Amino acid sequence: MTSSHRRQSYDRARLSWEDVKSGERVISLADVVVIDRAKYAGNVGSILRHMPILGGAQILFLANSAHPPSSPYPPYPRSFIKEVMRVSMLQHYREFEGRFCLLDGGRDEVLHLLALLKSRGFVLMILENVEAFEERLHGSEEVPERGHDACRSFHYSSIYDEASVLRDLRSPIAYIFGGESGPPMPELFQACDVGGFIPSCAGSDPHSSSRTPGHKSQSHCGAGDADPSQSREQNEMECEARMHSCNLSIAACIVLSERHRLLLAKRQNDVVGCCTALAAAAGFGMQLASVATGNSRKGELFQPATARIPFGTWLA
Repeated sequence: MTSSHRRQSYDRARLSWEDVKSGERVISLADVVVIDRAKYAGNVGSILRHMPILGGAQILFLANSAHPPSSPYPPYPRSFIKEVMRVSMLQHYREFEGRFCLLDGGRDEVLHLLALLKSRGFVLMILENVEAFEERLHGSEEVPERGHDACRSFHYSSIYDEASVLRDLRSPIAYIFGGESGPPMPELFQACDVGGFIPSCAGSDPHSSSRTPGHKSQSHCGAGDADPSQSREQNEMECEARMHSCNLSIAACIVLSERHRLLLAKRQNDVVGCCTALAAAAGFGMQLASVATGNSRKGELFQPATARIPFGTWLA
């Protein structure tokens, strides 16, 4: 592929932030991914590369809430964006309809994007470690006092939990990932509707991991949560086990693949239900034809025509 063709492929995959703010390109039909304060371009490019495989999220937004609005420099250097596009392999995916959008500005632009997505019907879901949710729920010195009330009413759960918003397939979701180069800004938690985390082997049962206000994980390691019956070394080892983090690209792919699995299961159930209904209707039609005419041969002639209905090209 020549450099001109590669540039055309990159331009086709890029989406202007101004076009998004005008509301022309974001549609409430597919999920989107929002990444704030990314540190490694390879992780962003890897997510963009796997998006068409894992459900086909329509847009990946890259933001930097820590970027000063008055800075003459862009939120990410040109070399960073170039590496993102290289790893994404978008020049080889002509059929890929996904887009990459770089937000101009800093914190205000991120909040503007979240407000825009919410007005379009997206459910805002922030993905973080369970410790980040517990610290905000039970109070932290970094959380402003005015934000504690919102934190106490904030619901978060494992992505595999029965109450996870991933199972609601009626509304598109905006997945917000942040904090790779530092803790996520507090406004992200206040702007999002729900939170989600990927349970680890050191955590609790993923099927009973829904968190409600006032609940505190028994395995949470806080300053005053150490078990006096255990030694200091045992408590430190338990805290270290709970503080393992997941790579950004791996975490995003896990979340997108779980959503994709649920969508595939729903489609399969819909097809099976449709075929079952058609088969039942065909059998009922055969009985009516046989009773009305009293001729079994007509019933036999009726059978091949209806038997082909569930396997027609319109279901393919």
